[in-house]
Amino acid sequence: MRPGAKLLDRKIVPVRENEMAFFGCGKDALLLYIQRVRTADGLPIFLENLFFPYETFKDLMSVSWDDVSAFETIYAVTGKKPTKTGHRTIEIARASAEQAQVLGVPLGEPLLHMNVQFLDQTGSPLCIGRQYYVGSRYMFEF
Repeated sequence: MRPGAKLLDRKIVPVRENEMAFFGCGKDALLLYIQRVRTADGLPIFLENLFFPYETFKDLMSVSWDDVSAFETIYAVTGKKPTKTGHRTIEIARASAEQAQVLGVPLGEPLLHMNVQFLDQTGSPLCIGRQYYVGSRYMFEF
């Protein structure tokens, strides 16, 4: 299948408590938030939400996020790449109105929600990913 990505949102947001712990920052820190819908042959398969410490990753504000690999883009701009994951959770969530519209599923559709903390090649916090996958259109293989 042909992978794709479409940028939905890119903005600076305040840090939340669980993000402060991972990034080791204070309550006044800002995060860069990138939201994309990922597709396979043009069909939406998951909603991607990435959070970065703004001061370290502000150069990511000006790059194209359409139809590119997030990790390759991060590496090309910053020289950092994810090599490990920290804390991970996987749970079932029901599609909100916004998620249902973007993913083309009914309101309340069960989605696989994955929350992952990514570490770079030095073991430092890189980003947090909060993804919502359409279960009938996606499969994980371990």
